Amino acid sequence: MSELISSDGVRLHYSVHGSGPMDVILLHGMGGSSSSWGLVLPHLDPGVFRALVLDLRGHGRSKGGEARFTYAQVNADILAVADALRMPQAVVVGLSGSGKHAVWLAASAPDRVRGLVLVVPCGMGPVPLPREILAEVFDCVGRGGDTPPALAALFTEKTGAHRELIVREFARTSRAALDASAELWVHTSIEKEAAHVTQPTLVLAGAREPLYHPEFQRQTTLASLPHARMEILDCGHFMTFEEPVAVAGALGRLCASLAPTRQKETAAIQRSAS
Repeated sequence: MSELISSDGVRLHYSVHGSGPMDVILLHGMGGSSSSWGLVLPHLDPGVFRALVLDLRGHGRSKGGEARFTYAQVNADILAVADALRMPQAVVVGLSGSGKHAVWLAASAPDRVRGLVLVVPCGMGPVPLPREILAEVFDCVGRGGDTPPALAALFTEKTGAHRELIVREFARTSRAALDASAELWVHTSIEKEAAHVTQPTLVLAGAREPLYHPEFQRQTTLASLPHARMEILDCGHFMTFEEPVAVAGALGRLCASLAPTRQKETAAIQRSAS
């Protein structure tokens, strides 16, 4: 894993997978890390894709979770790493809450984003999830107790043994980083920013997702993003663990639609999406 120091001194960890012509940036959700993409990456052809996976500030091995952070700060982190890799434009994939980061980046730096894939996003407006419920979840997981019902409801039998990894990553994330993430991804609206996004956007919804289910996505995410469409997978919230092949395939199909007109590159991406 590589490291970069942000403009405000935060130590950011990231890795790059593949060396293909199609650049993609994979963003994890609240309490997660780059490990959220561990099952998806083997299904992205390294000769077609160059995937940047990073631990957002305050998560995984990255620092900076001691104080509240903003969308602007996190997007500056993402672009700093992309610049270091000479990645001028990419398809940005946001998982859960980081779907809002992906949209914010597309709205604030449209020349850097070719397209978006939002994996079980939490909408573009505030989520009707009381702060006290979130505090209960954070406290319970932080103490190493039983998985609280609000978090347990997000799992299905498809999560299997990966459930332990997900809960462990969540427990390792500092309370300050969880609170900062929740403030952005749960309690803040970016509907105004979303209205300006013109890049093609694919929303992946889980048919068994209790919070951000397909109807929620129609009423919130799709209503806010004028160029979005939705695909529904048979899974719950932790889609990258439950349906990694389907997630990789959906990303490949979107990338194929954006590929250069050069026939060879387009054909290669289309093969990877099949």
